[in-house]
Formats: sequence, structure tokens, C-alpha cells
Amino acid sequence: PPSTPAFIWPERLDHPQTRPIENEQYVYVRGVRYQKLDVAGKGGSSKVFKVFGLNRGTYALKRVRFHNRDEEVVKGFIDEIKLLKHLRHSRYIIQLVDAQVFRMEGLVYMVLEYGEIDLARLLYNHELLRKREFMTLSG
Repeated sequence: PPSTPAFIWPERLDHPQTRPIENEQYVYVRGVRYQKLDVAGKGGSSKVFKVFGLNRGTYALKRVRFHNRDEEVVKGFIDEIKLLKHLRHSRYIIQLVDAQVFRMEGLVYMVLEYGEIDLARLLYNHELLRKREFMTLSG
């Protein structure tokens, strides 16, 4: 019997994306392919990948899985997406490039600008530096 041809991962899908499409190497958000380069972070129900986009740009792709499909959790992510869209063009906010919610599958994908450092790490480093300066001055 003839074998089924392997799925070819085009840069863009030629039809609207209605379900999640992802493997170890690629993920689609709104029909646009992103290539996974590395895991940039993870916690709780989310994982952030460093990805390569169509325009050869590097982005952060945040994938959130909510297994219980709690409507309040979904609403929280939709609100986060709306807020990031509202804050577009603010130079102090990481920019949302695109997002897609798959309610039935319990998945949210958010494509964001890629930053080498996140706010939590920035604050931690600042506090560490402040403590060192205090120890130097008092010691």
C-alpha cells in the first residue's frame, strides 16, 4: 500500500487555522509558522520558546496549557492579550506580535518581542546589586 506523504511545514498555511498545529520543531500561530530554537523559560502551565519567524526575526512564543479549561483562566489570558494589544507601541512594554486561543484544546499561543532578560530577572539583579552596594558601604 502507498504510504501517506509526510506533512510539509509551509511558512504560511493556505487556509484559516482552526486547530493547534505543533511539533518539536515548529508551531503555527494564525497560520504563520515559527521555528522553535530553544526553551527560554517555563513555569506552571506555560512554556516560553525562543522562535524564529518569517521575517527572520527572533521572538518569544508563550504557550499556555489549561487542562481544566476553566473559563475564568481562559478569560484571564484573553484579557492579557487585549491589554497587550492596547499597550502596543509603548516603549516600556514587550510588544505582542500575534496571539491565538484554542478554547476546546485548552491552549493559548502568544508571540512576543524577544527580550534577553525578563522583568523578574531584572528586578532580582537590581536588588542583588543594591545589596552588594550596601554591604560595601557598611563593611
